[in-house]
Order: sequence, then C-alpha cells, then structure tokens
Amino acid sequence: MVWQDLPSINWPGAALSFGLACVVLFRMRIGELLGRLKSVRIGGNSIDVGSTPNPQEAALAGPKKSESQRAEEILHGFADAVILEHEKRIADDLEQQGIVQGEKRDQLLRRLLAAAVMSIEFERLYRAVYGSQILALQKLNERAPIGLPLDQLRLFYNLGRDSFPAVYASYNLEEWLAFLESFGLINRSTGNIQLSVRGRSFLVYLTNQGYPLEKLG
Repeated sequence: MVWQDLPSINWPGAALSFGLACVVLFRMRIGELLGRLKSVRIGGNSIDVGSTPNPQEAALAGPKKSESQRAEEILHGFADAVILEHEKRIADDLEQQGIVQGEKRDQLLRRLLAAAVMSIEFERLYRAVYGSQILALQKLNERAPIGLPLDQLRLFYNLGRDSFPAVYASYNLEEWLAFLESFGLINRSTGNIQLSVRGRSFLVYLTNQGYPLEKLG
C-alpha cells in the first residue's frame, strides 16, 4: 500500500475519499488551474476562484480577493458531509501524531493527496490495460534502463492478438503502443522502447495492491 510508511495512521479510506473529491479540481496542475479558471462548477454550484483581469476589469471589479478569501470560496465547494467527516478524521490523526502545524504537516498532506490521486489514476489504468501490455511493461522493467527494440515488444502484442483475435481485430501494434505512451508508461525517444518512471511506479503499485498481473487482452 502507498500508506505503508505510516502504519499508525489509518488514512487510506480518508485520503482516497478526499482525493476523489479533489480530483475534479486537481486534474490539471494546481498552479495552472488556479491561474486559468474563473470558476469551479460542482453539481449545480459555480464557485468563483478569481482570474487575471486586465487593469480596466480589475478597477471595475473592486479590490483583489485575498489568498484567504479565494481559499475559503474553493473550500466552500467541498463542504459535503462525508468529506468533512474524513477531514476531521485526518485532523484527529495528525493531532494524535503530534503533527499539528508547520511546513512538515503541509508537506505530509500534499504527499498524501498526491498518493490518493496517483491511486485513482492507476486504478483506472489497471481496468483498461491489457494483459499483454502488462507483460511488456514487466519485460521492459527487467531490461531497464536499456529497454527493448520494437521487434521484441511486438512479440507481446502478437501474444495478445493470437490469444484474443476478436479484441485485436481492429487494434494494431501502433495503437497498442500508443496506449502505453499516452499514459506515460513508456518512452520512445531513443532507438529502443524504455519503461518510464511512471511505468515502473505503476508496476510497483500493482504489486503492492496484490493485483494479478495476468489479465485478458
């Protein structure tokens, strides 16, 4: 589990639920999001998070909102009762651990949120990836950092195609590789195809979760 370094804090459910709620807001990088969006829509509510108006617009809009005001408006959009319940549980656990304020506490919360978002991404990816692609990633991991030439990776594609001809009827090798590349699991910048840092993290995640690496496809 991604939480194994914090055995005394029972946070997997809490942090994952918090990550699920925040994934809408943090799908883009946080800095880019707050810089680009004028509002966040959650259900039927629209929350103004500020923008970057030109000087004339700023004069008409009145005083610029403070950091605290912007944060409060965003927090208001995540006032669901279950989210607040998990928030209190996290706060209580932090207090029991003696981590109640300061940069280390903020760093810990950011790290846990990042781990929750990563878990969501990898869970979705595991549901979509084919077994032949996982086998290819494993072989690339064994050959890291050198990687493998395309002809050798083709063997894994052929294995999936021969085992599931209906699935692969309109799914060629380039599309099979493009799927892995689109999720950042492989690099094709050199002659060989290499496992990326994200690809290795994905394999580690599957192992830590105890998920079977043999899948259909």
